[in-house]
Amino acid sequence: MSKPQDIKVGEIDPVTGVRVKQLIMWSETFVVYLGEDLFTYWWLSDHPSTIIEFGKVLARVASLESRPIGHLAPDRALAFRSLVAESVARALGDNSYQGAEAALNEAEQYYNARSAEVARGWLLACGLIGVFGGIVYLGVAYAVMPAGGPTWVGAIPMIVALGCGAIGASLSLISRVGKLAVDPAAGFPLHCLESVARVAAGIVGGGLAYLAIKAQLVATGLVGTGSTEWAVVMLFCTVAGLSERFVPQLVDQIESGHGAGAPGAGKKE
Repeated sequence: MSKPQDIKVGEIDPVTGVRVKQLIMWSETFVVYLGEDLFTYWWLSDHPSTIIEFGKVLARVASLESRPIGHLAPDRALAFRSLVAESVARALGDNSYQGAEAALNEAEQYYNARSAEVARGWLLACGLIGVFGGIVYLGVAYAVMPAGGPTWVGAIPMIVALGCGAIGASLSLISRVGKLAVDPAAGFPLHCLESVARVAAGIVGGGLAYLAIKAQLVATGLVGTGSTEWAVVMLFCTVAGLSERFVPQLVDQIESGHGAGAPGAGKKE
């Protein structure tokens, strides 16, 4: 019959058949450890836990261990699962439900904090890629411009407007990373898809801003030639991608029946 004190790190537990990754606690009557799969294993040699809430502890352990850890660095995943296993050790070693609950709460807080850091890193990376991509896009657009410089003829203005909208949306994503709701359990693909959708909305916003300028709904009189006009239009299109209110306000202005001129200015027959 195996004894708890005979369990060694790196060896296979003859009771469970699991190789021990990290030994959490052992005594003459019980042992708690993490297996190589980072799940909690434990067994008793003679008597069960005397705390009535032991079942609640095991239920929360199972709940926390069901959370994905693939997005965490190996050392952080090990630290999280060690905190989870510590709750079982507290329940068996100290017969303390409060101690076990405290360990579980700390494990949950640690997991949420580290996971949020990872998810925000995903969003930040997508935002930076969007900014860099928009700059490259505008650089290509500038390279194919006529030798005479910027012109409002052809598709070049719309191309520039879309690029500015993408940059604006990417900047918005970067500036709001700390405020956005994240769920690392959803994985990187969904967070990346959300980032792409935000940038796509910014691109559309930049295009709509340029069309609004062309239709003289906003920035009346700025369409023409020259670097100043280009700078103002690029600014408007970037703000359209950056702001969540610019396009809705533009739509409200159109729906309200305002004509040409500054926002809010209509024509009387």
